[in-house]
Amino acid sequence: MRLSLRACQRMLSIALIASLIVWYVTGQLFDGMLLLAILSTLTGVIWGLSEKEMFVSSLNLSQQGILNKFAMMASIVCFGWLGTSLWDFPATGSYIFSIVFIGSFWATAFMIQPPQTA
Repeated sequence: MRLSLRACQRMLSIALIASLIVWYVTGQLFDGMLLLAILSTLTGVIWGLSEKEMFVSSLNLSQQGILNKFAMMASIVCFGWLGTSLWDFPATGSYIFSIVFIGSFWATAFMIQPPQTA
């Protein structure tokens, strides 16, 4: 089952309309944007599951690929925790810095790593 681009565009436009309605009804822009982010993410997941072969190959969802991604997330979280506990950074700033700093190392490693052939 493949989801067409037109169906994805309809789902995203419905998400936009629903978030605008929530913003108008509640009077809170944050609530509308939060709903838009959630519904857009849900649309992306549904589209990714409908394009399973491309989804799995693009994200490298093999056993080793999942372990690499887990190691990346663990190192980002550990560096963020060190930033808050040792250097007394604010939590949000520490984790943003951690994503940018440690994430750039992982992105570089993933880009220069030769593709795995099994």
